[in-house]
Amino acid sequence: MKNIDNEIQAAQTKIEQLTHRQDRLVSKLKVEERKKRTRRLIERGAILESVIENSVDFSNEQIQTLLIEIFSSEFARAKVKEMRGQTENSENPLLCQGRTYTQ
Repeated sequence: MKNIDNEIQAAQTKIEQLTHRQDRLVSKLKVEERKKRTRRLIERGAILESVIENSVDFSNEQIQTLLIEIFSSEFARAKVKEMRGQTENSENPLLCQGRTYTQ
């Protein structure tokens, strides 16, 4: 009976250890995802500022309105759809088919 009790205790200890390890790994994954998102947001903000001359003169609301207006056009929607299709076949849709899209 004592042997079974020891096995149960050992199993419970192992479960606790694995639960804590899982929690640490989930936390680590969330931190990595936040870092990737932060980097992406910074990079895209820098791209936006490089495309819009004197972008610091615009408020966030004005930038948002501008982007909504631009991406509401049929041309922009078609271009986004085209680029999404290219993304499936390439890691960088801007470099597909020998073309580059730069300012």
